[in-house]
This record gives sequence, structure tokens and C-alpha cells, in this order.
Amino acid sequence: MEFHKRSVILIICVTLVLSSLNCLPTSQHLIAETDRLALLAFKDTINDPLGALTSWNESSHCSNWTGIRCSRRHPSRVVILDLQSMSGIPQEIGHLSRLQELWLANNTLRGKIPRNLSSCKSLWDLVLTQNKLVGGIPVELGSLSMLRNLYLGKNYFSGPSRFHFQIFRFSLTLF
Repeated sequence: MEFHKRSVILIICVTLVLSSLNCLPTSQHLIAETDRLALLAFKDTINDPLGALTSWNESSHCSNWTGIRCSRRHPSRVVILDLQSMSGIPQEIGHLSRLQELWLANNTLRGKIPRNLSSCKSLWDLVLTQNKLVGGIPVELGSLSMLRNLYLGKNYFSGPSRFHFQIFRFSLTLF
């Protein structure tokens, strides 16, 4: 009888613990939330007079947003941000750790390239041509080991180009 009573209590405890785990957000959910919040913060920092980013809102999944492509393997992780022809590049972009392609060409982006863009370790295409970016090119971009294409032409960069890349590793366009 005592054994049966312990078994029932153990089953009830295990059931309660397992059901409470369903109420807690998973780490995957928290990571996906990071991508979504980073994109919403990005939207808040840019000028969008034509309403091109109206699909970027709290009520829809970011995979349905204009210019966003998510991973097939991790559907809540942003891998491509393509906003060509859309004001600076916000620091929040660096929170998109699985971002593979960043296309921000033909905009009126102003300011400097954020140093924390180097946190996007999966980045293989970085296209920032035909903007109004200034300052130096961050040395930290040299740590992007997956980077294959770097297009920075038609901007207003100044100062020495002190970044170090393995020059044959990727296609580089500065002018």
C-alpha cells in the first residue's frame, strides 16, 4: 500500500513539473523573440514615408514581413534582410546572429557602419552600396569568416582602410 501511494504521488509530481514546463518559454522562443524585437527596433529608427514596412507589426510573424526571409531549419530565425531602395544602420542589426545576407543598397542610409555588425557570424553577403555612409570601415568586419561578398561602393567613407581581410576570400567592391 505504501509503495502504491508513493507511486501515485511521484506520478502527480512528474505530471505537474512537465505541465509547468509547457508554460515556460523555450530558449528557441526567446531567441526568435530577439530577432523579431531587433527588427522592430530597426523599423523604429528608419524613415519609412512610403509605408514599405507596414507589414512589420506586433500581430504578424516576422517571416511574413517585407524583405525578410527566415531559415528553413529554424523558421523563426532571420537569415536574409533585403531592404534595397528603402536612414542609418542601427546597432540592433547585430542581434540577428543567424543573418546570412544583408542587402541595404540604394537607400539614403547615413552614419557609420555599426561595429557590432561583426556579431552576425553567419553573414556571407553584405551589400551597402549607394548610400551616404561615412567614417571608416570597421576593422571588426574582418572577423566575419563566412563573408564572401562585401559591397561598399558609392558611399563617403574616410580615413585609412585598416581592415584586414584575406583578400582572395571574397569579392570586395569599395568604389
